[in-house]
Amino acid sequence: MEWNRIVRIPAILLACAAFASAATNGTPAAARPSPDPLRFEPAIRAFEECDISNPPPARPIVFIGSSTIRGWKSLESDFAAYGALNRGFGGSHASDALHYADRAVVRYRPRQVFYYEGDNDIASGKSAERVLADFTSFAARVHATLTNTPVVFISVKPSPSRWHKAGEMQRANALVRQFAADDPLIGYVDVWDAMLGADGMPRAELFVADRLHMNQQGYALWRDIIRAHLMPPEGAPAGTNAAWRGFDIYYLRHAETMGNAARRYENVKPADRPANWNSYDAFSELGAQQVSGIVATLEGYRFDAIAVSPTWRTMQTVLPYLKARNMTAEIWPELTEFGNPSVIKPEGTVRKDLLRGAPLTIAADMTNRFRFRGPGVTNLTRGARCDAEAEALIDACETLLTGRFSNSGASVLLVGHSVSGAALIRHMTHMDPRENFWLRNARVSHLREQPDGSFELIAANGEPFVRRRPPVRVVPLR
Repeated sequence: MEWNRIVRIPAILLACAAFASAATNGTPAAARPSPDPLRFEPAIRAFEECDISNPPPARPIVFIGSSTIRGWKSLESDFAAYGALNRGFGGSHASDALHYADRAVVRYRPRQVFYYEGDNDIASGKSAERVLADFTSFAARVHATLTNTPVVFISVKPSPSRWHKAGEMQRANALVRQFAADDPLIGYVDVWDAMLGADGMPRAELFVADRLHMNQQGYALWRDIIRAHLMPPEGAPAGTNAAWRGFDIYYLRHAETMGNAARRYENVKPADRPANWNSYDAFSELGAQQVSGIVATLEGYRFDAIAVSPTWRTMQTVLPYLKARNMTAEIWPELTEFGNPSVIKPEGTVRKDLLRGAPLTIAADMTNRFRFRGPGVTNLTRGARCDAEAEALIDACETLLTGRFSNSGASVLLVGHSVSGAALIRHMTHMDPRENFWLRNARVSHLREQPDGSFELIAANGEPFVRRRPPVRVVPLR
């Protein structure tokens, strides 16, 4: 890398920009003063204090930038396998990132840096040339110490509230893209086009109410785009490269049924119980509410495929979402519940016809929302009678998932049950059997494939998952 070439560019650009047309107040855009970086001193000190109580990963991938980065609450979990570290501070300009480069970036000795600035700069009246100049100065500061660390510019995003600045933002993106093309240690990630709709305008569904900051759906889009540009984790198997995409599994347990709520009626006189008080083919009052809210529960997710257990309760739980999104789910018999855990014995062998149970049918009015996985998959599985059969069903699910989606970048929604779902997640994440883990009705759990082929549990029942015990390689089901 030609260090002297980089440090000279900002001065040249600023000199050229000084002759640009003046803004309405008579001050050239490139000469607009930057805000005082000391306003972020408390935020930087907070990062330093956090590093003491919660040490960051060794040689992480550092993300620095304005509120778009700071507000990415799931960033570190989204890229957990890569050792991502979020060091965004809201409202910042490129000059602020430069001022704090040593303390917010260089001190971590990252193996890669992602940079998002320019949004606030252009909104305040600075020029595209100034955005490029400040970025090249930032890259020079990083490379003064970390001579081989790639620095990646995330393009300024289009947003409804700043659409009147779109022209200058696109100029800034074009300048940085051109600069990156000439230097192997400068990268560029384009998020602009993906955030525009068919009408060429910013996609409103990606933003929160202020029409500037992104919602979960917007960050999911960024996650999928940026993942392809990440350097592989330290110690990744030979042959792993930055194109690793993995895939995501989202597991949704069905809404609460009367059978799930049966305990509420155990002390009620039989004559006073509802006729279906212990039925798994009828929703409780809470379950009905969960079904009616399932579209909201899954708001912000993007699924490339949906697979569902062939039971009334699972299919009815996800049906409103399929209708709202005009999607079709595949029926996977392997996802069905094992049966009552009390009948699953430790000892036993796997029946040859385990996967050939009763014939499976789809109601005529449901064929536009559900389909068989294949022409030979038209039978239910038999209920597991022993640990070996339960493990066989789990293995069948894992084989289907990894064989079809591994390293595809896809997001897959599985709609299933409590016992079989928890067992599948425990198996795929090598969870310690003593870990206190279960699945709640109508809640989403999230697994992500890692470069070594393992799976990490990112969220359980809609909440970030913190593993309290080390993973193990053998997972008894009991």
